[in-house]
Amino acid sequence: PEAGLHWFLTYLRHHQDTLTMLPQAWDPCFLIGAGGEGIVGLQVDDSLVAGSARFLAQEKQVENRFSCKAIEFLNEEKEVRFNGTTLRRLPDGTVSMSQRPWLERMEVPKTAEAFVSNRARGGYVATSTRPDLAAPIQLLAKAQKDPSPSDFRQLKKILDYCRRTADFSLNYVPLDPSSLRVMVFADAAFANRDGFWSQLGFVIVLADQRRGNILHYRSFKCHRVTRSVLAAELYASVAGHDYAFVLGESLSTLFPSIEVHLYTDSKTLWDVVTRFSTTDEKRLLIDVMGLRESYSEAKLKSISWIAGTSNPANALTKCELSVNSALARLMQSNELQLDMLGWVDRVKLSDASSSTRKDGRVSNPRTTVSVDEQAAPKSLGPS
Repeated sequence: PEAGLHWFLTYLRHHQDTLTMLPQAWDPCFLIGAGGEGIVGLQVDDSLVAGSARFLAQEKQVENRFSCKAIEFLNEEKEVRFNGTTLRRLPDGTVSMSQRPWLERMEVPKTAEAFVSNRARGGYVATSTRPDLAAPIQLLAKAQKDPSPSDFRQLKKILDYCRRTADFSLNYVPLDPSSLRVMVFADAAFANRDGFWSQLGFVIVLADQRRGNILHYRSFKCHRVTRSVLAAELYASVAGHDYAFVLGESLSTLFPSIEVHLYTDSKTLWDVVTRFSTTDEKRLLIDVMGLRESYSEAKLKSISWIAGTSNPANALTKCELSVNSALARLMQSNELQLDMLGWVDRVKLSDASSSTRKDGRVSNPRTTVSVDEQAAPKSLGPS
């Protein structure tokens, strides 16, 4: 039968019961095999699989159990298309994801209906493989019903930028498993939308000491009341922290020692979390306490203050189209120079000098706060 739900549940039960895979809490369509031998992503009746040779041999048995198309394998000679995205494998092991045909279908709109159609195409690409388009496209969502002349001009600028950067893609390079960490960059633009709403954004990167791959990103309107820049920055950081923490939990089944690090370009937010300074806004206290608890218990390994020009999340909050932004550089080279302005050096305490709570966790970790407004740039993945 041609029923998406039927085939989705069929494949889901097959992977759970036969291959003993576990769906993740943040997305039941993403499954990880026992022992981390395989990973499967389900899209209705299609599946994207990565794993060891033994796991792929088990997965190939699907052809014997169900009536389906032949399995396609991604290699240097053959590209694979999945859910409108073209995947290519390069000789150095890099996997490239692009949606160039979708961008080529976009054209300068002349009517309101054409405007909505082209913005929707751009929105699909922006949320899948082009994070540099996320904020400009998302900020045009307000013009769905009655776009103004300035909205038409802005969409034309986006189309011109897409033509200049048609070769942009998301690249996933091989990383060193022994030094992996999850890095989340957060930023906010206070009251930069109509109605004085704020635009928030964050980027989550899986990185080693040299390079990093973008795991997830988001640019979105803040629906909560923001009465200060601190409030907007806090909401963005909390959202990024929550996503990164959940992804880190899933990755810990593959890499047990993985850590989560938070980066912000707001010194006020950095002071509130690391120096335990106070804020007069009571509505922010719960979020502040949540970040502080995560930080004090080392679930959030570190929080650093960086310059705004080196923050890739900066491009997710403003309607700026630049190939020289930190986010664009991260997409092209998988590298990023971080201008570190403030960080915390955690000092391990001896058993004699530490106070331990009843649950066994250290309640007074000693830290050294370092501030250097002229610190030398550091590469992606600093300790």
